[in-house]
Amino acid sequence: MFIAIAHYRSKIIHFNVTYNPTQEWTIQQLRETFLYDHKFKYLFRDNDKIYGDEFKAAIKRFGLEDTPTAIKSPWQNPLAERYFGTLRRECLDHVIFFNEKHLYKILDEFINDYYNPARTHMSLGKDSPISRPVKSEGKIESQPILGGLHHIYKRAA
Repeated sequence: MFIAIAHYRSKIIHFNVTYNPTQEWTIQQLRETFLYDHKFKYLFRDNDKIYGDEFKAAIKRFGLEDTPTAIKSPWQNPLAERYFGTLRRECLDHVIFFNEKHLYKILDEFINDYYNPARTHMSLGKDSPISRPVKSEGKIESQPILGGLHHIYKRAA
């Protein structure tokens, strides 16, 4: 799984999955992540062998500063580690996926319907990565996500 997280809001800006990740596939994910948005300065990553010389050259072409973590030091990128733990505990431990396409569909719903727009974060003052207005009046309605694994509660207008 490839994820790109905007650290300032803990927002997942791009993700993809593959059964067989290659350096070329990973470079393509960089293209898809930064194609239209060049406001980012740094790329934090681990030291997987998939990040070879071509990948490092692609990082420079995008104008990003390559910031690899030290070997066997996952605590140096705590936001990514926290996200993968959340993903595992709140989603993948509760569903069975059948193939790559099905996993992508599950992750798409988890990220775009729940994590980014609705899941609260203490570091954001109990707001979600995509900020939403607080409403104090109206009937509360529930919207199930992932077949009822999670729910989004909103006030009706």
